[in-house]
Amino acid sequence: MFVEDVFLENVRNDLAQLVSHNEIEMGGDHFPWDPFVAKSMLQKGIRRAELQHAMIATRFLLQVDERGFWRRLCVIALEDIGVGNISLVAQVLLAEKDRSLRRNLGGSEAVGSALVEAMCKSRKDRSTDDLIDALASNNLKCRNAEVAEMTASERFDLISASNSDVRHRAMAAILLSTSPTPARRANDWSRILEHLPEEALSPCVKATAQLGLQRTKSEMALHFALLSRDRLKVLTATDDEFLPTIVVSGLPVWVLDGHTRLGLQAFRQYVKRSPRMTEYLGKWAAGSVSRAKAVAGLVFRTESHLLTNRIDWETGRQLRLEACKNRPGLPSEAALEGLDIVRQEFDLVNECRADAARSYLLAHNHPAPKSSIKRMVRGSR
Repeated sequence: MFVEDVFLENVRNDLAQLVSHNEIEMGGDHFPWDPFVAKSMLQKGIRRAELQHAMIATRFLLQVDERGFWRRLCVIALEDIGVGNISLVAQVLLAEKDRSLRRNLGGSEAVGSALVEAMCKSRKDRSTDDLIDALASNNLKCRNAEVAEMTASERFDLISASNSDVRHRAMAAILLSTSPTPARRANDWSRILEHLPEEALSPCVKATAQLGLQRTKSEMALHFALLSRDRLKVLTATDDEFLPTIVVSGLPVWVLDGHTRLGLQAFRQYVKRSPRMTEYLGKWAAGSVSRAKAVAGLVFRTESHLLTNRIDWETGRQLRLEACKNRPGLPSEAALEGLDIVRQEFDLVNECRADAARSYLLAHNHPAPKSSIKRMVRGSR
């Protein structure tokens, strides 16, 4: 454990230095929205490097749900930073775990704002989440059945093999745990990582992934470890092309997604107002999720998953393309058609989200003056 201990001590020192150089002052902007909207604003603000919006959400969440803020920040680190910045992921996980460390460094506001700023500026990668969607592809059903027939020893050998595909390694690792609860599965996966040879998993990544499993119980922490081997060296990072948006009383409507009540309300209205989407869902929707959730999945792959400073690497590109074809409630052969409809009708999607935001403000006695409603041009964040 010596190497891992040294790495985590260096992470503590890096975090202390990060906080000591942080000069961000969190403003006192009024936030009339609920905590679900705030968590979405935090995550998408980090993805888009929209520091002002991310800080508004940080301040609000630290006031109303500090524990929820730190739990969400861990998820964002694993989902949106990932192998783009392994050290920063470790800093977030360690800060969430150690309350006394946060207190010694100036408190949650000082540490949280420093980390959020660093995450906005950092190189990013979403392959940990993309791998989850890619594994559900129909193209992998035969291989998944083969892995399911393997013995535990054969699955471990597959995970350790230097020439095995990351999808197959992930299948084998997931199937090595038959535990019924997330906590037990996370413990099983942590033990698997502990026994992997150093040539298959570096001690620093292992320590970070095990901390991620401990703090989040998320499959993404396992994928973080498995993907790290494929990301040997990344030379470039680029910004995705962002779509137009509308801002209502300081809220960009890209905040409203399928994990917010306002987002789902907006997507229900979009289905009613779009004959093309109504016809498409009537033909393809499987009924396993609501139509609003199906639209939310399409909007996610059209807009919500976009990043600034996304690292460019072959495995990441492949997983991203495969993930786009696996949308909730829709067959894989229909996903690209749905994505095309949403992209072509994105102005209507935004209008529905803006209407939902205005209705919320009126219902909560915060009417949005016309001057507060702004349309952002294509390419702006």
